[in-house]
Order: sequence, then C-alpha cells, then structure tokens
Amino acid sequence: MNNETTSASGTTSSTWVKKLGLAGFLFFLIKGLAWLVITYLVIR
Repeated sequence: MNNETTSASGTTSSTWVKKLGLAGFLFFLIKGLAWLVITYLVIR
C-alpha cells in the first residue's frame, strides 16, 4: 500500500515538474523573442 501511495505521489510530482518545466521554457522563449523584437525596433 505504501508503494501505491509513493507511486501516486511520484506521478503527481512528476506532472508538476513537467508543467513547471514547460512553463519555464515558454516564459524564457517569449522573453527571448521579446528582446529580439525590442532590439530590432531600436536598431531600425
């Protein structure tokens, strides 16, 4: 029974880590693209 609880908890933690990783990736991707756009507009 402890193994099942640990398994469920591990799955939940894994899901949170994946969501957090995806959110972090998208955040930095958008941030990087925003800086590229700002740089382009300033140089232009």
